[in-house]
Amino acid sequence: MNTVVLDDLALYGKEYRRYVDCKKRYRIVKGSIASKKSMNTARNMIERLLTYPNANLICFRKYEALLRSSCRAELVKAIYAMGVQDLFKIPRGDMTITVKNTGQVILFRGCMDTMNLSSITVERGYLCWAWIEEMYEISEEDFNRIDDRLRGQLPPELFYQITGTFNPWHEMSWTKKRFFELGEGDTEDGEIPYKPGRQLSTSLLLAITRNYYHNEFLDQQFLERMERMRIQEPNRYRIAGEGEWGTSGDTIYADWRIEEFDFRSLFYERDYHTNKPLWNIRHGLDFGWSDQTAGVMLLEGELNGKRTIYICEEYFEVRQSRDDIANRLKEMGWDQYRIHADSENPELIDALKKAGLPRIFGVRKAPGSVYSGIAKLRDYQIIIHPTCTQFAISIAHYAWKTGLDGKPTMTPLHDFSHLMDAMRYAFIDEEVGIAATAHYAPPGITGVATTNRALYEQRLNYARRKKR
Repeated sequence: MNTVVLDDLALYGKEYRRYVDCKKRYRIVKGSIASKKSMNTARNMIERLLTYPNANLICFRKYEALLRSSCRAELVKAIYAMGVQDLFKIPRGDMTITVKNTGQVILFRGCMDTMNLSSITVERGYLCWAWIEEMYEISEEDFNRIDDRLRGQLPPELFYQITGTFNPWHEMSWTKKRFFELGEGDTEDGEIPYKPGRQLSTSLLLAITRNYYHNEFLDQQFLERMERMRIQEPNRYRIAGEGEWGTSGDTIYADWRIEEFDFRSLFYERDYHTNKPLWNIRHGLDFGWSDQTAGVMLLEGELNGKRTIYICEEYFEVRQSRDDIANRLKEMGWDQYRIHADSENPELIDALKKAGLPRIFGVRKAPGSVYSGIAKLRDYQIIIHPTCTQFAISIAHYAWKTGLDGKPTMTPLHDFSHLMDAMRYAFIDEEVGIAATAHYAPPGITGVATTNRALYEQRLNYARRKKR
């Protein structure tokens, strides 16, 4: 048996002691960003494997392609943070992680193929623990298949357990009723007080909610950013900040779905008669300043006679410098295409052009363009690739503001708007203002019809100085 002495407070921080010690059948934690749920789960799994030499772990996510950058990355990070990297074999190619002296394994499987949930075995010991990351992505049927797989007699020291971690995407998720509400025949065991939708404890289950303010390791800049979100984007803050369930409300886009597709095969499809591409590729970029910088690559065309948008790739980062943005977009290959960008910061656009994005330009924002752009996009069905998780969350919560009469207005909420704005910009082909050819006209120059004449004159003079 490997013996590793760990300082639990330094390893997990506060508010996770009960979760770490839990040996019930189901251990579920929903939470906000930076709530430590995935980090602490990964560290706990590594500690357990080194404590129980006959135990093995399997990690699930709906889409197998996302496991390397989520569960596996967290587990590898935990191994190095705990200083036990010499005890593990971590191959670059194969996903499987192995404990060297015992042969224990950490396996990774997606849930798209039902065979992945039934034909799983290990050479040594027992497959007794499962970790489902972003559990809201899978169906309750998928969960039941995983649950059925963990069965059979175990040695006295081992126990079966499914750990589920996820962000509370939507209150209609099956996970809310299944794990955070008392069902018929369920009885509290008194370990923690029952709070509907937030926490529940029974003989088989521990379900808790954790937030970023349960994380004592955060820096001051992050805390300030969350405070800005609390004030400026209260609906987003409820979910991303407090870990509460998302609500339906008056959402703007209804005709959308998440679906696997091959972007490259679509990109090269051509009309049989004209040899013209069937799909137009577009890129949109929204600058979030102290908030998120968001971008989207999409294909636009027709599918079975219906206007269709395929969301192929997303860019969603926080606190990005000019170099960060430029380098990442070049890595993604966006420097080869026209990027339809937010025109509110012409100097940033100019800097990005010089940094290797020669075809980026600021889009023209005419009065009423937000509503008209949304109206145009509502005529499309939107198909989202499973890897575009932030886009899926955003579109599910992007909603109209409510007026004093309680009815929706024609103005969208700022919450969850960044990727939605990026998609809208991708369809605006007009460049901003009188300095369009130089791509660095300041925001708002749309002609002398500007409602604020003084502001127009100020921006006009700025543009003239830049053109000299």
